[in-house]
Amino acid sequence: MIKSKQVVDSIAEAKIRVQESISKDKLIMFVTRILEDTRNDPEVDLFGRVIELYYYLNPYRKAYRKAIYEYFQKEIKCKYGLMLDEEEMNYIKIIFSEITPQFRFKDGKVMKGRLKGILEKLTKKYLPHSSEVIDSFILGKLICSVGGMENLMRKPASTIQLIGSEKALFRHNKSGNPSPKYGLLYYTRELQEANKKGKKARQLSNKLAITIKQDYFEKFAR
Repeated sequence: MIKSKQVVDSIAEAKIRVQESISKDKLIMFVTRILEDTRNDPEVDLFGRVIELYYYLNPYRKAYRKAIYEYFQKEIKCKYGLMLDEEEMNYIKIIFSEITPQFRFKDGKVMKGRLKGILEKLTKKYLPHSSEVIDSFILGKLICSVGGMENLMRKPASTIQLIGSEKALFRHNKSGNPSPKYGLLYYTRELQEANKKGKKARQLSNKLAITIKQDYFEKFAR
């Protein structure tokens, strides 16, 4: 009986640790990815993205296409996975109220604007310092590119500057083409309006190297 109780307690403790390891950057990454997919194709099949979110919310429950759809159409429960507050739960409900059983948006063009608004609110909430430096979509893509906030927090400014330029960097290393000066930062309004884009990219990456650490330790570190 004692051993059984120890096993139960150990399992419960392990579940708590798993839950604590799933941070809100997963929600930011989900919205960023479906926004990017929808920008590229308003009728894109979103099932791959949805099932990823499902398992963040329910790491111990297997389910299939129909059951996953029904889960998001009803009361969303996440006892042992990523915990959502009321505001975040409403965002999920807004998104899934517009998803068909075929996991496509009823109107992808309309949803692009709604997703952008949701992403902006999430980044301002969890990345208040970094969202003042660059727009929410590029910030979300930086996080997605390295697999999460903790990984991004560990990157120096020189690496942040080049995230998204991997192909150009490979060509540079292989054939001696000019070294890239920026990656995803190129698509920011700040770089688009700058005359000296390389210099501006360095300035932005230096700021981000600081603000990302601020956001991480204020909002994500446990």
